[in-house]
Amino acid sequence: LGPIEADIEKNILSFQSKLAKELLGKTIGEKFKYESKTYTITDIRSIFE
Repeated sequence: LGPIEADIEKNILSFQSKLAKELLGKTIGEKFKYESKTYTITDIRSIFE
């Protein structure tokens, strides 16, 4: 979603955010680095569920 729809309290990221850019194309179980820390993706959900 765009910056207007983003809501950090609801875990909705803007596609323009640095974190969203790191997550693009990743799947569950993949690791990625963000701000010097390594994270593992454990869940991916649609906002339409």
